[in-house]
Amino acid sequence: MHPEPLYLSSQASLSVIPSETEGPSVCHPERKRRIPTLVCAPPTTLKKVYLALGTNLGDRIKNLRLALSQLRERGVHILKVSKVYESPPLGFESQNLFLNLVLLAETSLSPQALFFEAKCVEFSLGRKRVQDYADREIDIDIIFYEDLIIDTEYLKIPHPRALERAFVMLPLLEIASEFIHPGFGLTIKELAKNFERSLNNQEIWEYKAIPEDFL
Repeated sequence: MHPEPLYLSSQASLSVIPSETEGPSVCHPERKRRIPTLVCAPPTTLKKVYLALGTNLGDRIKNLRLALSQLRERGVHILKVSKVYESPPLGFESQNLFLNLVLLAETSLSPQALFFEAKCVEFSLGRKRVQDYADREIDIDIIFYEDLIIDTEYLKIPHPRALERAFVMLPLLEIASEFIHPGFGLTIKELAKNFERSLNNQEIWEYKAIPEDFL
């Protein structure tokens, strides 16, 4: 029996960062798309980013812990981590429940380099991209990178489906309620109210069985 579900009390045009050249292959051998050489030109100052992590295969707490550790090793300096939330899969059928969290971090990695490092962490923890909606050991999405808007084939920031997902919005409300979405010009709190009906139709609850040494 699951805990009582929690409820959450015109998009601007997107600019495009072109990618004319090719860079190193993304870590997943199944994914042949390439990333631009901008990966090699990170910003000179630390940038604030929000990442969403999810897992529903294997030891889920271990997966999250290892992902956080590997992100730190790859230049992602974690400042704040939300509570961990549990929810059924969204968009596909599975008996395996997801654990999700959102984190705020600083990094000198460019958006493209951060994407690359996130995919490498996924691959190292066993993620196989057979299809977008499937069980997974770990999933790492870039939700926001400062107030940047990017719209390319392989990288879209802000994450285009974040506002429709309670497992992203609830943690964001917890750690970034006043953050202004660069595409809408509204805070996370305001956007949650706008999407309240669809978000409240999704089951989600706080996951309580978190070990003391989780972080």
